[in-house]
Amino acid sequence: MKQQLLTIVFLGTLCTATPALAQSTPVEKTLAEGGPFVSTGNTVQNFSAPIAVDTKDIAPLTFTFTNGPGNAAKFAWVRVFLSNENSSSSGGKGGAPNGVMIMTEKNLQDGRFTMDMAGRLRGGRNIVYVTGAGFKGSTVSWKLSTVLSSLKLTSVKPNVSQPGGTLSLTGIGFGATAAENAVYFDRTKAKVTSASGTSMQVEVPPDMKPGNYQMQIVVGSNRSNPVGIAIKGQPEVTGSDWKAGPALQVVTIYGKGFSPVAADNVVMFGGVKATVSSATSEQIVTSVPWIPDLGGASCYLVPTNTDITVTVGGVAAKGKAPFISAKQGWQ
Repeated sequence: MKQQLLTIVFLGTLCTATPALAQSTPVEKTLAEGGPFVSTGNTVQNFSAPIAVDTKDIAPLTFTFTNGPGNAAKFAWVRVFLSNENSSSSGGKGGAPNGVMIMTEKNLQDGRFTMDMAGRLRGGRNIVYVTGAGFKGSTVSWKLSTVLSSLKLTSVKPNVSQPGGTLSLTGIGFGATAAENAVYFDRTKAKVTSASGTSMQVEVPPDMKPGNYQMQIVVGSNRSNPVGIAIKGQPEVTGSDWKAGPALQVVTIYGKGFSPVAADNVVMFGGVKATVSSATSEQIVTSVPWIPDLGGASCYLVPTNTDITVTVGGVAAKGKAPFISAKQGWQ
């Protein structure tokens, strides 16, 4: 029995375009395809083509097989197998390809078959094998596709930030690299510092004015759903209750724009990080840290300046509170 084996490689690539400001309609993106495969006679025909694209972070993921595309003649019977690249095209029982059979002609409806491929593809290359028979000129083809309108923004953390702050975004359908994504606060574009298909790091533009904004992601000509975020003014330190003291002295820092979440505020005495015990938007309660280069002493023998500075959510606060490392505290 004469057989033909045809191997064709299609590399899937993602493309970008100038972002549209209106919500886009669903757009199908072909990631890989095989065929059209054309029968040369009435004998059994064998064809193969790999899926040579990383689909790990892409959803939805749809496999579509067509028997007789474009009004071409159809195969009388057909079998389709999915395998990895190390499988033989004729190593199975009775000469059938190795791998998992995913369809036969009985699965076709009006010459087409579709299947959700999410979770079915292994890492690296996967191979689609097609075997069947028909008349000379009978044609089959397949494609693997996604829908770009599946782009979805599910969370923004934190949901309150400041100009220059860093945000962590999660969702689906993001571009795999920073350059493939555009992020907007209403119509103001932000800087994307890193990205994968499901997560992203974004910097709040340094000139953003305080207010409430709608964040959206644009990949190609497709725009995600909006997610609200509040931008506050730059935090500011205006003073503290204690002006001097030794290690473990409790100090309350005054100002504005602090985070009520204690862990979001970073307090430094000179170059030494202190522990924050509680916080509101206008006060931070902390304690003077032990200074490593004093060898266990609670303060400098000679009173020494160790100004207090604050960073909130990665944004440095304006101003500082003068503080002196000394044996005796004073206000």
